[in-house]
Amino acid sequence: MGWSPKEQKIFLDIACFFRAYERKQVMKIVDSRDFGAEYGLDVLIEKSLVFISKYDRIEMHDLIEDMGKYIVKMQTNSGKPTRVWNVEDFEDVMMDNMGPYPTIQNVLQNLLCIFS
Repeated sequence: MGWSPKEQKIFLDIACFFRAYERKQVMKIVDSRDFGAEYGLDVLIEKSLVFISKYDRIEMHDLIEDMGKYIVKMQTNSGKPTRVWNVEDFEDVMMDNMGPYPTIQNVLQNLLCIFS
């Protein structure tokens, strides 16, 4: 992708979970994982992968979001699921126990974000 692994993780998290969420809320969650959220977000903005709306929400173009989700889907197909955002994949992980702990952690972080 041409940027650091931390920036890649922030991008994929936004594409899969945090598009249209308030910037402050997303930064709080990403910072809790020691990712250097503000710097990483600045890099993504500089590369025109995300932007901040006039309502202070993190946004991205639909095709950029699709690209991020496609990258995660390819990771899942190679046996390394990292994020779960749809019901079918969640059922696979929960019913078949196919996913490692990081997958469950990302699902739980998304749920915490929604309900906090």
